[in-house]
Amino acid sequence: MIKYIFAFAVLLAACSPKNNTPIDPTIGNDCFEGRKVEKSIENVAVTVMSKMNRYYLVSGSTHYEPCELPAKYREEDMECTISADVLEIFPTERRAGTPIILKTIK
Repeated sequence: MIKYIFAFAVLLAACSPKNNTPIDPTIGNDCFEGRKVEKSIENVAVTVMSKMNRYYLVSGSTHYEPCELPAKYREEDMECTISADVLEIFPTERRAGTPIILKTIK
């Protein structure tokens, strides 16, 4: 009897829906709500990169993940200069990029 209950639980878990909705890169600066500012960066040269429906700003080996990237900068390999607040990454998470809130981009 126990093996039937276990099999049913496994089957039920395997059939549960998954959220495959891509993250919208135009969501606003509240997507990182509740995170502390670790530091501010000024006039950092970056290159725009897009992966998995998200935009990242790459500077050397550092990948920054802005909450919102203005539409005119959403071009792969575009070079820009940014100033931003760098936000914390929680100890229990792994991220593709360091979360930032853009102050300026040019």
